[in-house]
Amino acid sequence: MTHPPVAEVFTAEVAIVGAGPAGLVSAIALAAAGVDTLLVAPPAQMDHRTTALLAGSVAALDTLGVWQRCVPQAAPRQKSIATHSGTISRTGISWRRCNRVPLPFL
Repeated sequence: MTHPPVAEVFTAEVAIVGAGPAGLVSAIALAAAGVDTLLVAPPAQMDHRTTALLAGSVAALDTLGVWQRCVPQAAPRQKSIATHSGTISRTGISWRRCNRVPLPFL
């Protein structure tokens, strides 16, 4: 995919290249700390994949003050099924029965 050249020049203390999970969290954290931050990435494309967030990720997003914006799109994970090369295994995890670990979110 080719993008037209950028006609403007941007300056910042820090440039984060890539808007994946690590890039987005880094940019949010730096900007929240008062660092002049520039996020460089191509426009987001429609993506229908599901992402699981474990308790540590939810805690990090909550610490950054953005988890509450994610909640309307999140759903507690109910069950996991293991796959290998597209073959579904009969071994699964019922997250509802795991009362010692915070539920992951999708």
